Amino acid sequence: MRGRNTTAALIGAGLLAALPLATANAAPQMLGLVASNSPVELNCAGDTCIGQFTAFCLEQDRDVPKAGTAYLPVDTAPMTVVLTTSAGRQIELPAGDTLRYKAGRGYSNVFVSLDRSAFAAHKPVTVALHIGRNMSLVPATVAGDARPHTPEDIARAAGPLRQIGSRVIDQGGPTSDAARLMNRMLNALPRSGRMSADDRATAWDRTLGSRTGTGKAALGYQAALGQYEFCQNKVAQGRVFSLRSCIESQHDSIMTGLNREYWERAQPGM
Repeated sequence: MRGRNTTAALIGAGLLAALPLATANAAPQMLGLVASNSPVELNCAGDTCIGQFTAFCLEQDRDVPKAGTAYLPVDTAPMTVVLTTSAGRQIELPAGDTLRYKAGRGYSNVFVSLDRSAFAAHKPVTVALHIGRNMSLVPATVAGDARPHTPEDIARAAGPLRQIGSRVIDQGGPTSDAARLMNRMLNALPRSGRMSADDRATAWDRTLGSRTGTGKAALGYQAALGQYEFCQNKVAQGRVFSLRSCIESQHDSIMTGLNREYWERAQPGM
């Protein structure tokens, strides 16, 4: 038993060492929103439309954000709202200040919401969001912050560090493409509860079946398909609660690996 406890302690220490350092009552990490490459449809209920998007940590030396932490965009220019009318016409509008951002599962995803009533004049049937390149988010300032982000902190994280993130993560090849596809599936799956075996079996074809891609893009598609099949088996074996929870876990694991690579590249400038 002592040997097992020692091994567990060493493994735990290794995992802790891989995590960003925490500082009490300090602002959490700035985040980079990964470019979506194409619009992602939001889920709308009443006037509120919401979707989740892949993200990564720009600052290793700050706390991981708690779920629900409010964020603000450093630059809204890369964000585009895409409306589809009942006639099938698509209307693209700059998002401006219509969006609200909250941290989701640590630093690996962000929930973005908007008020559909702001676009009521266009009578949209669906609302989607396209995230452009080099999008950065800074946590909203709160009272009692022991280490708020200074203008210099923001400029550095959203500037040179975000550029490194763009090369390593946004343009990370099949691995990043797989995470994007898995995120698209998460937006299409039920937000809670379990799916029937038939619905799980057809989830891929209904949400991503047409996105095979060619060349390098096909590698990301195959990687995402492999993760979906892995999660299908886990659910069938009763080893995970739902397809959604498994895909969330696999998506976040992929982003953790990419984030570590980013931290290694960014370290000389930290």
